[in-house]
Amino acid sequence: MSQANAKFCSDAGSKQMVNLKIRYDELMNPVLAALRALGGSGTNDEINNRVAEDLKIPAEQLEVLHSLVLLFDLGDTIMDEVTEVKDAGGTTLAAELIPGMADALRGFRVVGHQLALVADARPDTPSNVLRQHGLLDLFEMLVVSEVVGPAAGVASIDKPDPRIFRAALDALGIGESDYSEVVMVGNNLERDIVGANRLGLISVFFHWNERRRTRPLTAEETPCYTVTSAQELVELAASL
Repeated sequence: MSQANAKFCSDAGSKQMVNLKIRYDELMNPVLAALRALGGSGTNDEINNRVAEDLKIPAEQLEVLHSLVLLFDLGDTIMDEVTEVKDAGGTTLAAELIPGMADALRGFRVVGHQLALVADARPDTPSNVLRQHGLLDLFEMLVVSEVVGPAAGVASIDKPDPRIFRAALDALGIGESDYSEVVMVGNNLERDIVGANRLGLISVFFHWNERRRTRPLTAEETPCYTVTSAQELVELAASL
């Protein structure tokens, strides 16, 4: 895990959350144990209740931990693009996930973090993949380029256009004064990181592979943080 970009992210990582009652390294083992006990799946409430029982705290206490707003890209951030199965129109019908990402997303929700997707994709691709893995109900909002675009009278609004990010932020009720508390996780420097930096979000480059350019060419492309795995993302979130 690395930190960079003093121009856009001078305050990134400077705030330690003193009210984080349960650290992620203490949380993930109970989450995994709950999933095993539930046969690898389960509703959010079922997972929360089992985690709370394991931690010996009231279930409602899990909802009062310091919460983040986490925006995610889809391809090579949540799903492995190489595994996509698409129909003739280019919509992804199924795909495998990046190792550890499903557990990370469930863990984020257990501690009350808000999750939203901001993706350049065919309209049904994100819901198909998330539903396949039982993750769809973890996300409060799916903001997709080919859905936001037609609503604005164009074919697609792609990142780094600020309108696609603002669509998610507005839907979540987040005002501009709170943008600096929002985390954007993505694998594309030109789209995810530039778009996040221009709006003052906390940009996290998910450098999981070398399929796209991984070296920033400008200050706008330089992320606040870089992680290389779901586990590193979990550890970063625990420090924000």
